[in-house]
Amino acid sequence: MNSNAERDLRERAKNIIRNYSIASGTASGALAIGALLGLDTTFSIPMVIRMITELGQLFGLTMDDVKPTDQFKTLIGRFIAVSLSKSILSLVPVIGNVANGLTTYYLFQSVGWAAYEVFKDGKDFSTLTEKEIQAYLKRAEESKAEH
Repeated sequence: MNSNAERDLRERAKNIIRNYSIASGTASGALAIGALLGLDTTFSIPMVIRMITELGQLFGLTMDDVKPTDQFKTLIGRFIAVSLSKSILSLVPVIGNVANGLTTYYLFQSVGWAAYEVFKDGKDFSTLTEKEIQAYLKRAEESKAEH
């Protein structure tokens, strides 16, 4: 792939990740008090799955190719764990809303860029080990820093 094609692909991925991050972060901020009941997580999980599916489509994968495997669920599990921990902050009006929204935004960024790196490397979630997923999450942090 030439550098223009790579740049275009990365830009399209950036737009997908940013749009889902903003949408879910906004919804989580608005639903902050509902975080104790898991309302924001219930809303966010289908969005993160759809974001990962769209990122896979950038690399020519179909929805069937990007099906939730145990490893895919591990990546989403990290998302859920942090989502549940932020629910305590949701009790504080305004501050809780902002914290909930920002946390969700950055979680979507991490998961999105990790998925992008997996797809870019031509990997399949079903073949990744926990250690490899952690390495992709670390690379995602580097990718986020670049943009």
